[in-house]
Order: sequence, then structure tokens, then C-alpha cells
Amino acid sequence: MSIHANHELLQLMIEIIFLTSLLGTIWDPSSFIMSQQAFFIFGDSLTDTGNIQLLAPGLAATTLNYPYGESYTFTNEPGHNRYSDGRLIVDFIAQAFGFPFFEPILLELDNGFQTDYTHGVNFAYSGATIQPDITKNPIYLQLELDQFFVYKEALFSSPQPSTPLSFLPTAAYLIPEIGGNDFFYAYSRGASPQTVIDEIVPHSLNLLVSAVEQLHESGARTIIVGNQPTQGCSPTILTAFSGSGPYDNIGCLDEYNKVSQVFNIGLKQALTNLQENYKADGTLIIQFDFYNAIIELFTNPTQYGIFLFYITKLEVCCGFGGAYNYNVNVSCGDSGNVSLSTGGTQFVNINTALNPKEYIEWDGVHFTQAVYKAITSFFLSGQFVISPPGFNGDEKSYITNSSSNMITLDLPTSATRSLLSNSFTCPQAFFIFGDSLTDTGNIQLKYPGRPTTTLHYPYGESYTFTNERGHNRYSDGRLIVDFIAQAFGFPFFEPILLESDKGFQTNYTHGVNFAYSGATVIPNNTKNPIYLQYELDQFFDYKKALLSSPQPSTPLSFLPTAAYLIPEIGINDFTNAYVEGASPQTAIDEILPKSLNVVVSAVEQLHASGARTIIVGNQPPQGCSSSILTAFLGTGPYDTIGCLDEYNKVNKVFNKKLKQALTKLQESYKTDGTLIIQFDFYNALTKLYTNPAQYGFNPSTKLEACCGFGGPYNYNRNVTCGDSGNVSLFTGGTEFVNISTAPNPKEHIEWDGIHFTQAAYKIIASFFLSGQFFISPVGFNFKHLCNLDFSQF
Repeated sequence: MSIHANHELLQLMIEIIFLTSLLGTIWDPSSFIMSQQAFFIFGDSLTDTGNIQLLAPGLAATTLNYPYGESYTFTNEPGHNRYSDGRLIVDFIAQAFGFPFFEPILLELDNGFQTDYTHGVNFAYSGATIQPDITKNPIYLQLELDQFFVYKEALFSSPQPSTPLSFLPTAAYLIPEIGGNDFFYAYSRGASPQTVIDEIVPHSLNLLVSAVEQLHESGARTIIVGNQPTQGCSPTILTAFSGSGPYDNIGCLDEYNKVSQVFNIGLKQALTNLQENYKADGTLIIQFDFYNAIIELFTNPTQYGIFLFYITKLEVCCGFGGAYNYNVNVSCGDSGNVSLSTGGTQFVNINTALNPKEYIEWDGVHFTQAVYKAITSFFLSGQFVISPPGFNGDEKSYITNSSSNMITLDLPTSATRSLLSNSFTCPQAFFIFGDSLTDTGNIQLKYPGRPTTTLHYPYGESYTFTNERGHNRYSDGRLIVDFIAQAFGFPFFEPILLESDKGFQTNYTHGVNFAYSGATVIPNNTKNPIYLQYELDQFFDYKKALLSSPQPSTPLSFLPTAAYLIPEIGINDFTNAYVEGASPQTAIDEILPKSLNVVVSAVEQLHASGARTIIVGNQPPQGCSSSILTAFLGTGPYDTIGCLDEYNKVNKVFNKKLKQALTKLQESYKTDGTLIIQFDFYNALTKLYTNPAQYGFNPSTKLEACCGFGGPYNYNRNVTCGDSGNVSLFTGGTEFVNISTAPNPKEHIEWDGIHFTQAAYKIIASFFLSGQFFISPVGFNFKHLCNLDFSQF
């Protein structure tokens, strides 16, 4: 709620209840098995659609003057009754489901339940806390629950004849973020963040869990709970505790964000236990990661239409003064005399708010409509769901990782704790293993002149590598490993065969690339003699050569601080099996277990050789590949993106088992400081397919090859990118084709039907380096920890 000069009202408004109503529909409503007919909503001012104004009409603290509501006009509603410039998350949810806006419960009571309550009611109040009596505000979570129980009893005792109560069993019960106000009130009384963690967090968690238990006992079977957002990024907190530091790379106060993170870890554990207890009766507890959804907007604002983010990311849109355009004595829509930092006072009337679409923060406590719109898009597309992982009603048993887990809310490991205490040493070198998504020239050096390894233009059209031989990457430009090198300020990683040819005369102190295009995990499952163990053996030989005769001017101190990177491998094993007629289920039953064992063995061997930072990416969604979509055209079923479900399922099962195996290894290595970093390649790439326009891609060609020919996916295996020849047409006959051009690769995700464009690799590299889509460890962020430079991207 808005912040006013009156000190008592300062506490009432201080509800940094960021987390709010968020949780509406975290999944695609059309795919949810139990299509929701109603939503019953609880929370605070991020969710309240008018209850506080109806409870206390005319009070200065509850009167929202213009420019509140400037960006959207609610017809048939009194004045401005939302703490934003327009719609909230719950409003966007209502619109997405085709429901009327959710009426506040006090309006329902005034109307005698005459409104269309069949789609739900809003019980949220601005300023609400979890704990009763923590402030002078009489509104807290149990009161909202009690109002719901009274409301439900009233419906059953005298239901409207024309309104059957069949919607109740299929309703969703939303507890948006709540509890932020409890913390803020404690801060206003002088409590430190650690005191809040020790004294406020445990009791708040118990009461919130009790609320879920009460809803379940009353018959709720779909309960959605959001965790707490980034309190340390709130202009209110940033202004109140200016200079107290430390600050993170966004500019938020670390210690205040830590409170949210600790609360969120405890909440996840408690709700996971409840879900296990309730599994027999079909109850679904959906956990939404509000914290990381907001972090995503702070980190990548322009992707969501917040265009001036880097100027205004922590500043208030509707406010006045100071580093954050916020002053506690006069807030949005108000006027009054305020003290200036330069001395003296000034009369201020805050009756305008310029360009709210360009801001994240609205009034110092709440967010803009633009932010709520973006968050709602996350909900409705299934992103940032903690549990059930990757929620999608049709395939939830196979998905193992929620989209975009920038900070996975697992309990921190010892490695993570050391990381976050700044003891992590940034890699001085990378040793890289993999296949054609990573190879920077090894396959061309091993088999020079072969048609299958010769890359003609337009390969390499988007970037010129100086001092290198022709086009030696399977893309139009740079790969993920190239962007990593540039971010760290290293030379591009040379292929090992070039190093060997030069007698290790190049600058090997920043690492070497051992990846080969076509490499498999399992040896001898194809005619290609290159497999993961072959690459490892080359590394061991390389290391032995370095140690036996190092260059005098090049100390080997980089070896202990190197990172060992396997961005992805194993896709070729499955592809080769499909070519030979294996089904996806056969791949799961026969290929997958062997592949998994070899990958785990590779990590064990690297560790035994001295590696202490090992990075492993899981497998991308192969069912979205243009080559797979063409080879198995029409076999279905297809997912909502247009990818083949059964082929993606193979990768999902592999990824789930890989996560389990690497987590066990991490535990067994915890005493020697080893850090195993798991990157979620699958969901990183899925995000591009799901939201192509946000990343500059053309949605209409998201599954089509940029450099190819023919068919629904612009791909034909008989003539590929850079080649020419006669090809059979889908319409009959043949045609001579010369694929020497590839228009607009920046608009495509797929490059040649198998590999990706430089534009896609750039975004995936940005995800990786900025800590997004990390499965483990908690809070890992190369950009933050190593002060990386993305300017060359």
C-alpha cells in the first residue's frame, strides 16, 4: 500500500509483499487435466482488488489517487482500488481464463452474493500479515481464511438457485506471497535480517503451512503457493537501509534477500512434505518461484518490454527524490513537504508517472502493470514452477526441472556455502568435451577434405574468426564455448588436434577443446570412432605432456583452477539408434542406461585426475529438432510447442537420472571442495521455443532450419546446408538444389536441422554465465562471481 508521512501508516504500507498473487495459473490452462472453474485468492496488496478500500473507506492510507490506475480502466468498479498503475497478476489470470475480474469478498458481502461468484472471490487485503498481532493492522492470513470458511458455509446454506456449487471441488486456492509485511514491520522496529530469520521466519512458516492444511481439510485439492520475492531489491528497503550493504550484482541488499531465500527454502521443504502426505487423495500443491521470476525481470528486462531497465531497474516510477526516486514522507498520488538531501524542504505533488511500461517498480513497494503482465506470462506458460517440476498436465511425470530455476531452492551444499562466502576461485582455464554443439575444429583436422566434415558457406557467415582455418563450427557463427571465452576475456579455445600439431605452442593456459562433431557417449555404437572416453584419454595424454615438459614461460598453476565442461553429449547415441530403427522406448530401455553410466564415469575420472570444478549440461529437447521432426513427420503426439513428445521424453528421462547421479557424486565429493555444476540445457532451450519473440526469433519459423531446403521444417537429409544436389520433393519429382544462402539467421533458433544459430547460442551462453537454468548448486552465478564482460557478445 502507499507510504505516507504518518508514521503509523508507514508500517501499514510497508508490506513488501512482493510475492503476492502471483500464483495464478502457473501452467497452460488448456493442458491442465482438472480445468479450473474458480479461484479463491488470499494475500496482501499485490493481490488485493479492493478489500482494504471497502474495509476502511476514506482513510488517507487506503485512498489511491491518480496516477494509480492510469494504465487500465476497470469498468463498473469504484475508483482506483489496486496498488499499481493497472492490472495485477490475478487480473491477467482472470482474463486468460475468460473469467470476470475476481471481486473482493467485502463487495460480495455487500451484494449478498448476487455477483457472479462461480469463478471465485478475492480474500486478499493490502497490509495483511501472516502472524496476528504483529502490527496494529488487524488483517492477517487466518482472518482471510475464516472469511472464506464463512463464505463457503453461506453458499451451502442458501445457494443461488441458478448457480450450482459444482465449481467448488474444481477450484484452485491461491495463497500468493504473504509474510513480507511481517518482515518489514520487524525492520521498522529495528530488527536485523538475522533476527528476522531467527525469530519471525519459523513462526510465519508454521502459520502458512497451517493455512494450507486448513484449506485441504476443507476440501481444497488444488492449492497454489508462491514463495517470497526479493525484498532486498525493494526501493523501500534500499532507501531505508541505504549504504548498509553488501549489494549483489543487480544492486539489491544481500542480507535482506537472504531472509527471503531462507524462508523459501523452509517453505519448499514443508510443502513438499505436505504433498507427500496428501498424494493418496489426489491433492496437488503447486509451488511457484516468485523470487526467481522477479530476478529474471531484473536480469533480462528488455526481453519483457521493459526497455529502459538499465537506467531505471531499481527506481520508482511514481515517486520523488533520492537514489531510487522514493521518499518515505510523500508517495505516489500524494503531496506534501519533503526534506531534500541537499538541505531544506520542497513541496511535492506526485500526480504524474512517466512511462510505467519502462519500469519494474511502481511506487516503492509494488510493481507496474508491465511487470505483472510478464509474471503472469510466466505462470500461464508453466515457467518458474518449483513443484511439481515443469508442471504440465499431460506429461508431468516425465519433466524433471522447472523452467528457469535461477536459484534452485534446494538446501545449500557445502560447496554452495563456500561459493556464496566468496571462497570460489574463478576458472583460469576451461577443458571442454562434447560433440558438434561444442567442436571448434577437431573433426575437420582429423578428417580433412571429407564431404561430411567440410563446411561450405553459409556456415560461418555471421562471424569471422581471425587466424583460423575456414568454417570449422557447425553454425553460422560462434558456439556457446566461444561466448564463454569472450566473457572471461580468454582467446577462443583451440581444438586439441591443432594444439598437438603445434606441439602445444599456442596459449594453452586458458584451456583446450577436446570435443568432436559426431562424438557419442557409448563406444563402437556407430562407425564413428570418436566417443567420450576417447576425448578423455586425449585430455589425460595432453595433461601428461604438459607436466612432463611444460613451456618455461607458461606455469601450470591454471590446472587446479580449471573448469571441466561437458555442455551436452549423448544425443548422437540416440540419433544413431533411431536411424537404425529403434523406437524412443527402446532408446530409454537399452541406450540410456549405458550412456548414463559412461557420463558419470567421465565425471569420476575427471575428479580422480584432480578436477574440482566440473560442469555438466543435460540433454536438449531432441523432439524439437528439425531433423527428427522431418524423419518422423506425422508420428505424433506433439506437444504445445510442436515438438515430438516421445522423443523429448527420452531426453527428460535421461536428464532426470543424470541429475540424481550427479547429486550423489556431489555429496560424495563434498569433503574435498569439488563443485559439480549442473546446467539445464533442456529448459534453457525450451524457453526459446516457448517465447521466441522475446529473444528476437520469428515465432512462425521457430522449428524450421534456417539453412536448408523443403518440407514443413525447411530440412531435407539428402541435401543439407552448404551443399548441392538433386532432392526428392514432397509433391513428387526431383529438383536440383544449391543451399548457398541462409537469410536472417538472427531470426532462427535452428541452423541446419541439427545445430543451432549463433543467436541461439548467444542467449544460452548468457543464461549459463548469469546463473540461469542451473539445477545445482544454489545461487551460482559466473557473471557475479567472476565479474564477466558481455560487451563482445
